[in-house]
Amino acid sequence: MSTTKLATLRKFVTRGAAVAALALPLALVPSPAEAATVNGCTVTPLTPVRIGTSAAGIPIVRFSTRITCVANRIVRVVDQRWESDAPAGIAGDDFYGSSTYLRTFATAGSVVVSTIDLVTNTGAGVELAYHRTNMRVASIDRILSRGFQNSPVLVVNI
Repeated sequence: MSTTKLATLRKFVTRGAAVAALALPLALVPSPAEAATVNGCTVTPLTPVRIGTSAAGIPIVRFSTRITCVANRIVRVVDQRWESDAPAGIAGDDFYGSSTYLRTFATAGSVVVSTIDLVTNTGAGVELAYHRTNMRVASIDRILSRGFQNSPVLVVNI
């Protein structure tokens, strides 16, 4: 390889590494509503919605997830409900509970699954309720999975 071609190749590789180094952190930042698509199915955790207050004065929140699949798929969704606390990340967050949904799509379609939970007072100020989903999809020839996706946050005044 000539010196000129080698220098051009080095520049290309160096620039590519620099672009990747800048793009990777941006790719890791979760979007407000993270939808995941695996093997013909898309799962989207929707923004939690406050639907009322219990007799004890505790907020009641509905956590919903949209599941859309092509025909001949079976999808299992694990939905975890959380309250966000600093520092950012799941390590300091408070766990409310988990639900598992199993849906079969003989034909292409979409369904919204939901559960409700009490959002208890875990600290001073408002509570930041969210949920995250994980999915596995089965088709005729294989099973694929995808990591957790977070819903947008609901600010709950207590």
